[in-house]
This record gives sequence, C-alpha cells and structure tokens, in this order.
Amino acid sequence: MRSITGNNIVVSLCYFCLSRSGVGGPVPPACLPGDVYGRGPPHCLARRLAFDYFDTPNKKTMDNFIRFWTSHVSHLSDTALAFVRAYSKVFVYPAGMYLARAGDYWPYWNFVAEGAVMALRYEEDGSVVVPWLVTAGSYFTGTVHAFTERRGEVFIQALDDTRVVQLPNHRLQEAQQLYHAFSELINILKQRRLEQDGLLDRVFRQTEGEVRFTIFFDTYPRLAPQLPMQQVCAILQISSSTYQRAKQQYYRKR
Repeated sequence: MRSITGNNIVVSLCYFCLSRSGVGGPVPPACLPGDVYGRGPPHCLARRLAFDYFDTPNKKTMDNFIRFWTSHVSHLSDTALAFVRAYSKVFVYPAGMYLARAGDYWPYWNFVAEGAVMALRYEEDGSVVVPWLVTAGSYFTGTVHAFTERRGEVFIQALDDTRVVQLPNHRLQEAQQLYHAFSELINILKQRRLEQDGLLDRVFRQTEGEVRFTIFFDTYPRLAPQLPMQQVCAILQISSSTYQRAKQQYYRKR
C-alpha cells in the first residue's frame, strides 16, 4: 500500500452503483451512477443490467486504434489486423461509471482511445488506495495483468467520457504469439504505461497540498479541471479551502 509520498494513493472518492450481466459468461458490467461520496459502491443497490449500446462497435475509434498501431509499428500484416478487428470491440463508458468492481472476473485488456480511467481499492476504514490512473494512449486490464486469471481487487472507474478498444486476455495472448507486430505494440504500450505511472507518482511525492494540486493540474491539463472539487480534494487529500486557494494561485499565474 502506498501513501501520498509512496507508490499508492490513499483517497476517499465518490461511488456509483455497480452491475454485471451474469448471462453468457463474463461481460463488461453496465453501471448505474450515484450521487454521493463515501465508503465505496453499495453492493446492496447493485443491479444486473446489460446495455446493447455497449456492444455496438465504433468504427472510428477502432480505426484510430489501428492508426496508432501502424504509426508505432511497421510491417503490419493483413492477417494481424484482421485478427484484432475480429476479436476486439469498442466500449463507451460515461464519466463516473464503474467498469468493474473488486473481485469481479473481468479478463479483458483495454486500450484507452479517449478519456481516462482510474483504479480504486476500498479499505475497511473507508479510505481508498489508487494504484493507477491512465489516459488516452495507454491501457489497463480487468485482471491483475493480461497473463493471469487472478481477479483484480480494485474498482475500475471512468473519470471522463471514455472509449476503449477491448480484447479478451486469451485473444491478446494469442495475438502476441502469432504476430510479432502485435507483440511490438504491447511492448510500446507497456513503456507508455510506465511513463504514465511515473507521472502519477510524481504528483504524490509532494508533501504540500498546494504543490500536489499544481502538479496534478499540470500533469492532467484536460482531465483535472473537469473533475468535481470534492473528487480532486479526495484524490489529492486536501481540504476545500486548500483547493480554492491553490486553484486561484494556479490560474493567476497562467
């Protein structure tokens, strides 16, 4: 577990109701939004929903992912492209929605095409550990990593309106074995993920709240201003007065 000065972030964040379809094996859960901050998603209010909307492929997002791939890796074969197009899907999650809850079996690899996603682990005292926060051009997995069946003990939440290109873990493993170009892409994305993790750690190495605010807003210039004050305060472990003071100083200097 990491604290503000270490590798994990202890926060208290807003929660939203969770749901999951139990029909036909593991599928991405559809979630209902809530309106309070507190100790985590109340399981007693969870509903089982499956929205056809989430199963509708988004061609533009998929094409953007393919362009990202071809811009970073040369000599892509038609068969590699056809494999990824055949087995991946595009999902759209609105800001605030929980994609998965702790203990869910959600064996999927997700490339973030747009938006931002954060992981949260709720503790018994109501605090939350945030292991990672990723934005467009990075990835996350619904299991501990893409090569294990171990369930993640985290809630995964969209912080912004988010589009992901999603591939089942076993198909990702198969693609890496069959196509060198896909293996290259995964290695590139792993490096980008390390860089994004480093940016988040830099925020929480700061001991002063106002400095954390400044670096957080500098690091996430599009995302941070859109987040509610209560959520930023919870993430950065600062008071509302510190938030207001830091915000005034931040924009006064720009």
